Amino acid sequence: MACGAQHDPPPRDKTDWKFEDTKPHFETHGAFNLELFAAEDNHILSVYCTVTDSCFEKDWAGKACYGNPPFEHHLILQCLRKALRDHAREPASTKFLFLLPKWETAS
Repeated sequence: MACGAQHDPPPRDKTDWKFEDTKPHFETHGAFNLELFAAEDNHILSVYCTVTDSCFEKDWAGKACYGNPPFEHHLILQCLRKALRDHAREPASTKFLFLLPKWETAS
C-alpha cells in the first residue's frame, strides 16, 4: 500500500442509530417503559424489542413507548399504523415518542 493512501470507512448500518441525548425528550414527555426499536448493544431503556423480538408482535396498548425506528419508508408507515391501532384500544394509558426524519415527500 502506498504511503498516504486513504481508506474508505467501513460501511455504516443505516438502520442502527442511537439518539445520544434523550434526557430533554424524556423530561418533556415523561417516563417510557418500552423501547420499540433497539439492539442488545444499543438500547436506552431496560425493556426493549430487537429484530429477533419484534416490536410489531407486541401489544403497545397501555404502554409508554419510545421508538427510533430504522429510517425506512415501509417500516415508518408500519410503525405509525400500529401505533394508531394500539392507541385506539387504550387511549388514556398509551403514549408514543417517535424520532423520525423530516419526510419531505410524505403526503
